[in-house]
Order: sequence, then C-alpha cells, then structure tokens
Amino acid sequence: MNLEKIPSYYFVLVFASLCLTFWLTMRLAMTGYLLEAKGFKNFSACKQSFQMMKGYCWQYFKLLFSYILWIFLAMLLQNSIMSLLPGIIGACLAGVVSVMFQAYTYLPEQNVAVAVMFMRLLNIYNMNDDNL
Repeated sequence: MNLEKIPSYYFVLVFASLCLTFWLTMRLAMTGYLLEAKGFKNFSACKQSFQMMKGYCWQYFKLLFSYILWIFLAMLLQNSIMSLLPGIIGACLAGVVSVMFQAYTYLPEQNVAVAVMFMRLLNIYNMNDDNL
C-alpha cells in the first residue's frame, strides 16, 4: 500500500460522506414536523419527508443559509468571551452567552421560517387527513 495515496483517498471518502450527509439532512428536514403535526409513525415520516422535499432542497438550503451571518456573529461573540476569560469559567460563560444570544436574536425567526415552509409544502402536497 502506497502511503502517498492515502490522503487523496481519504479526502474523497470524507467529501463523499459529507455530500451524502448533506443530502440526507436536506431530504429528512421535515420529518420532525410530520411526526408532530400529522402523527406519522417512525419510518413513514421519513418517507413522506423525502417525498415532500423533492425539488425543494435548494429552497430549504437558501432559507438556512440566510442566517449564516447571525451564526458567525454568535461564534465571534463566543470566541471573544473565551479569549477574554480563559479556562473553564470562560468556556461556560461563553456558551451561556452564545445560547442566550441565539435564543433572543435569530433562532425563533429561523424556526418559524422553517415551520412556514413546512406548512407551504403541506399545502402543495395536499397532505390532509383524507389523503393519508
């Protein structure tokens, strides 16, 4: 086995794994909403989420990506606090402040936006109780 080729194979394997994980995450994004709102059981919610998200993964990605600046701001805040207060106290305080920042700024809006997208997809597919 040639040791020089291991990093390139490793890169390809990691990249393929990341692509597969990203694809699955996009397609299974509405599973939780289906379990909660429609009362689906286990794997049927996953199958329905796959069907609902077909053709809408890019819109879902753009929706999540629109909050990237807020996420970077939260990371910057957390890292700033950790650099000012080294040690376990700084890490704990940075985590708490970062979570509070996220909870009071963008996360509620992001969760509502994803829920609105779910309701729109639900209306598109006419997934009322008669068709299930």
